[in-house]
Amino acid sequence: MDIDVAEWGADFVAGAGHKWLCGPWGAGFLYVADDAVETLEPDRVSYRSVTDPSVAEYELLPAAARLEIGTRSPLPYAGLEEAISVIEDIGLDSIESHNQELTGRLKEGLGDRLLSPREYESGLVTFAADDPNATVEELGEQGIEVRSIPDPDALRASVHGFNTAEDVDALLSAL
Repeated sequence: MDIDVAEWGADFVAGAGHKWLCGPWGAGFLYVADDAVETLEPDRVSYRSVTDPSVAEYELLPAAARLEIGTRSPLPYAGLEEAISVIEDIGLDSIESHNQELTGRLKEGLGDRLLSPREYESGLVTFAADDPNATVEELGEQGIEVRSIPDPDALRASVHGFNTAEDVDALLSAL
């Protein structure tokens, strides 16, 4: 879903690129509000975090780049950039509407096993199972991926834009 971190009043927001953004492992992002940048004093300084690495008295860069302490691989970020581009091409509203429809279908089919709120919050749906860990294994053998969570001791399915109604029906049938 579309968010506005300035509207939140957030100073810092960090996120992983490999989950809902469908990017590769190893890439993420950090938002730093303009008025919070100067509060960041890194505990290490490198050539990437200063204005001129060749002088004895360094000056930190004026933005979040002051936190850069080494060279990072550009490949995960190229992948994340492409993943974000694909999501933008599809449209956040389209993905959210799709996820809402599929989670509604899943929640309806789960009946009284549903532990998540009935109203739409996200593509995550938590539900009860007698033995969550064993159920994860059994479903995995059928090509259905869910995960167990410890509190509550339950299962969680994650529905996203690449899932289909047939995926949801397969999960419900397998349960």
